[in-house]
Amino acid sequence: STQSTWVFVTIGGSTDKCAAHCICEEYSLVQNRWMLLPSLNEARSSASPILLGSQFLYVAGGYCAKSIEVLDCQEREKWVRVDVKSEEAVPSGNLMAFAVSDKEIMFVNHDHVKKTKVLNIEENVIKAASFYGELNQGSYRVICTVKGRVYFIENSGSLCTYDMKKKVFCEVLSGI
Repeated sequence: STQSTWVFVTIGGSTDKCAAHCICEEYSLVQNRWMLLPSLNEARSSASPILLGSQFLYVAGGYCAKSIEVLDCQEREKWVRVDVKSEEAVPSGNLMAFAVSDKEIMFVNHDHVKKTKVLNIEENVIKAASFYGELNQGSYRVICTVKGRVYFIENSGSLCTYDMKKKVFCEVLSGI
């Protein structure tokens, strides 16, 4: 049997005095130790990392940060700022990141789901998620993306989904 090579990665964070920092580390289960990765260009805490494929680690958001950075996990030399070519603001704050496809990353703001953004990594363009106008008033939590669908739970307990390809929003289960 082959040994697992899963790692845990910490990106940014804050000191005991609540100051954001640039330190990145990974934990290797195989080697049973923490190792430093290259430092971020911009300090951030509560950032949201997402691995696309097995090569590129993206990070966005966090408090104090207004950029998206990417690390080539094979070369591991340095974080590079993504040159975003859009007028839509780079996501910031307390985010969750999901791979919508192999070319798109969704960044969901925990505090305001209607501020959800999608980054197309081929074009380096950020757009507001197309479903936000279809959400009813109320509070939602994005819980995951699976096969091009975004799943939400709203305060009433309803489970809703949005199909990113068909651009259809619907309720899956009511009052769970």
